[in-house]
Amino acid sequence: MRRGRCGRVHIGVGPSTLPAPWRREFDGPEPPPGAARDRPPRVPRWAEPVQAGSALPVRNRAAERVAPAGFDPAQFRALAGALPHVRFVLGAGCLQETRLCRLAALPNVHVLLTEIMPWIGSEDFAHAFGALLRAFGADRLLFGSGFPLVRPGRLVRELATYRFPDHLRHRYPRFDTSAKRAVLGDNAARLYRIGRQAHAAPAVAAGA
Repeated sequence: MRRGRCGRVHIGVGPSTLPAPWRREFDGPEPPPGAARDRPPRVPRWAEPVQAGSALPVRNRAAERVAPAGFDPAQFRALAGALPHVRFVLGAGCLQETRLCRLAALPNVHVLLTEIMPWIGSEDFAHAFGALLRAFGADRLLFGSGFPLVRPGRLVRELATYRFPDHLRHRYPRFDTSAKRAVLGDNAARLYRIGRQAHAAPAVAAGA
C-alpha cells in the first residue's frame, strides 16, 4: 500500500448474512422459554432475497439462519490498531451488539447496516441501530440493503423518515436530517472517494 492512500477491507459483510438484532443483550429479566426472542423473526416478504435475473423471491429455509461471527474481536482489534490507515467495514450482525460497539474506540472501523435494515420499524431494530449510532456516530455508519439480493427501495424510504419510538427517543442520539444524509450516502461517498455534488445527496423526505 502506498503511503497516503487508505485501503478498505470488508469483514462479516455479504449477501448471505442476515439481520441479527435479536443477538443483542437484552435488559431486564430473562423471558420465559419459547418467547419471541428465542426465535429470530422472518425476513419481511418485501425484503426477501430475489433470484438472479428475476423478480421472484427465493424462499430457502437455509437463508433464514444467521451466519455466526466470522472473526475473533481481540484479533481484529489488534489488526485494526496495527493498520490505522486501513478503513475496516464490519457487518452489523457479525457480533453481538455490545461486542461490536466496543470496537467503536478504533477510529478506522465503520459499520454497514445491511443485516439489520429489513427489521426497521421494530423495537429490536431501534435498540440495535440506536446502540450503533451512539457508539460509532452517524459518520461511521453506512446504509446497506444487500442489493441485488434484497430490494432496497423501501429500506431507503423508511430510513429516510425513521424516528425512534417515543419511549426510546431520549435513550439514543438524535437521528436528524444531516445524520440521515450521512448514513444514506455521504459516508460511503467519502469512504470510497466518490465525487458528489451538493445537490446529489440522497433525498430525505420532507418533514423527517
